[in-house]
Amino acid sequence: PNCGVGCNLEIGAYEGKIVRGASWPGSPVNEGNLCGAGAFDYASFYSEERARAPHIRKSGRLAPADWDEAVAEAGDALKRIRDEAGGERLAVLASAKLTNEENYLAQKIARIGLETNNIAGAALSPPNNALLTSFGLNASTCSFNDIDRADLIFIYGFDAVSKFPIIALKIRRAVSNGARLIIANNRPTRLDSLAEGVMKMSPRASVDVLKSMVNYILRYNLFAR
Repeated sequence: PNCGVGCNLEIGAYEGKIVRGASWPGSPVNEGNLCGAGAFDYASFYSEERARAPHIRKSGRLAPADWDEAVAEAGDALKRIRDEAGGERLAVLASAKLTNEENYLAQKIARIGLETNNIAGAALSPPNNALLTSFGLNASTCSFNDIDRADLIFIYGFDAVSKFPIIALKIRRAVSNGARLIIANNRPTRLDSLAEGVMKMSPRASVDVLKSMVNYILRYNLFAR
């Protein structure tokens, strides 16, 4: 997966190789549409530049190795750092895409094998915690289909067309049906021409802009109680 939109993706294969990426027209998320990554990224599976085996640096150059040799080399290097500098000089970062069982094994390797409590993940927990604190749910409080029913769409801090093309299609359709579009970003986006208002801001000022907006809403009682 390339993103978290959740598009329906059907893979076509011929003689053991992927030859097509498509989608069911009735999919409730992407309605049969796919971005370039969903439709064509399968070609990268067969790229000549794709690494097909582990590599170990020998005499200053990377050379292919088998898995047993690569795992042993990595283990010996980590053990050497642990023994020479102490486990506190090591850290384990676990992917947010790992299962609970895989994360359990990762922390066990860290604590027992590497003797370190420096364990972290790549998940974006602060935004999720903020949603949980504010709304009681650590996920979106609406669905992508709500875009079609929106009166006002506010895009803040990203280019919907380049980041989430399928969502950009829904935004275009909503605007064509009468929704108002406001965009605040640090650079031009491909939806700017459809927006009723476009605000350019420095990335360093993005938090201050949001705080100012919240302050204005609260000060003039512009929210539903």
